[in-house]
Amino acid sequence: MNPQGSMSSAFSRRTFLSTAALAGSGVLLAGCAPAGGSGTAPTSSGAAAAAELPTFIAATVPPPDLPASPGGVEPGYFTFPTDLTVSVPEPPGSGEPLRAMVITYSPPAPGSQYIAAVNEALNAPIDFEFVPDAEYETRFATASAGDDLPELIQLPVWANLPRLGEFLEATCVDLTDHLSGDNVATYPNLAALPTMSWRNARINGRIWGVPKANNPFPRATFYRKDIIDGRGVELPTNADEFLAFCQEFTDPSKGEYAISGSNTGAYGPFPLFLVKGMFHVPTLWRLDETVLTYYIETEEFAEALAYTRKLWEAGVYHPDSPTMTGPQSKDLFSSGRSMIIEDGNGAWKPYLQLGLEQKPDLQIGAIVPFGHDGGEGSSWLDPGSFSFVAITNTASERVEEMLGIINYTAAPFGTVEEQLLAFGVEGTHFDHTDAGPVPNDLGKKEVYNSYRFLSASSGYLFFAGQEEKYTKPYHAWQTEIEKIAVADPTHGHYSETWASKKASLNQLILDDVIAMVLGRKELSALDDLRATWASQGGDDVRQEFEQSIEAGE
Repeated sequence: MNPQGSMSSAFSRRTFLSTAALAGSGVLLAGCAPAGGSGTAPTSSGAAAAAELPTFIAATVPPPDLPASPGGVEPGYFTFPTDLTVSVPEPPGSGEPLRAMVITYSPPAPGSQYIAAVNEALNAPIDFEFVPDAEYETRFATASAGDDLPELIQLPVWANLPRLGEFLEATCVDLTDHLSGDNVATYPNLAALPTMSWRNARINGRIWGVPKANNPFPRATFYRKDIIDGRGVELPTNADEFLAFCQEFTDPSKGEYAISGSNTGAYGPFPLFLVKGMFHVPTLWRLDETVLTYYIETEEFAEALAYTRKLWEAGVYHPDSPTMTGPQSKDLFSSGRSMIIEDGNGAWKPYLQLGLEQKPDLQIGAIVPFGHDGGEGSSWLDPGSFSFVAITNTASERVEEMLGIINYTAAPFGTVEEQLLAFGVEGTHFDHTDAGPVPNDLGKKEVYNSYRFLSASSGYLFFAGQEEKYTKPYHAWQTEIEKIAVADPTHGHYSETWASKKASLNQLILDDVIAMVLGRKELSALDDLRATWASQGGDDVRQEFEQSIEAGE
């Protein structure tokens, strides 16, 4: 699931293999983790009304070559502006040290000149505690139980953080009076964050943090456009054509398979994103008036599951997909031994950035879901934020300073601040070309999303000199996805049972889906899975979300 993949300028091979899944331009992890409500928690009927979300005040940015849309399509730029503006006239920090706990998918090298340069610009010596993604929930539990909290703490919306509301109320600063409604205007870069991105930071009716905005689009089904076009093969438009397409690009004698999956992450080797779109399976939940239906309970999911098993039995998946690691799967795709891979949509740029160094004629495309019967497919919208950062009571006397620092990290495209965050220092981390900043070797090594995890502005699409291979096709894909995307009805809503049992319920589904696709269980086992899911917490999750939706919170 870069977070800020479309903006991040530098990816080493190590960084790419571990973080390309983040969708940040859109999103590295809302696109990596199951979507679902994680925002406004249910309150009692006598509770005060939920705080007003921050008023949106658009930033002044250079006119794009390709337009943004209200629904989340990111603006595209073919060249980088040379006349940068300043969005933060004075360094926001006081010079006093502070700590920030953030997630990492590839820890930055020690002694980073990039971090030193940004800290200097902030006048804030930030000491980052980089926590590997797989350890974040455990580290959060340890931190929340102790009394030595950092000033800033990142809270991913996809993570299992039970009793989050209690933690925030006990240990963090209520930011409602600073950020709700027009109050946010004090921090112009925060005011320019999309309204949808704030919903997951409003819990128990109060605003507890600042979001890291992402585009709202889901994972993408990437394909090797250079190889497919080279053979003169057309993209499929229905389920039968997709199977034939996959068979065309499968040759076990050469170690070539149409699709490479992996055992990495919450989705497992058969993530079903494209197939779900073929059969119109909902993201997670479907709302019919006041009743929620989970995706595994739908007939559309049963059809998608049966079709995925058909693909497996046809041999078009790499046979090691159930046990293969993410890096191994990405290597197959990058080397052309697999044609299709699913990943966070923000991975488009790092796939190109790494691959073009080895294969200058490389082209990557992304398939827009089509209907299994040849009609229109479907997609969905993610929450529009990857995480939010809270200010703990450790910094209760420095709230304005903390918000000023976060405001800096949310600087928009076309500003001095954003160029520093995205590319580092000119001459040290990047060189200017006619098309824009191009990272050098140190930039590829050091420039990382450290500060993007505090906050990040709305994304933009730019890759110096690669508008034909990146900006135009990525923008076109987003535009088409927007037309067929449906938001999950639980976005911005909270279920305590979901927060505490999400991991176990997801694992239950993953284990049975793998078993059914591989033929270890019959497809009829889906009925047992549905019943077990409901009895082990699914029905409680449903009820809590329905209550929150009915209350309009």
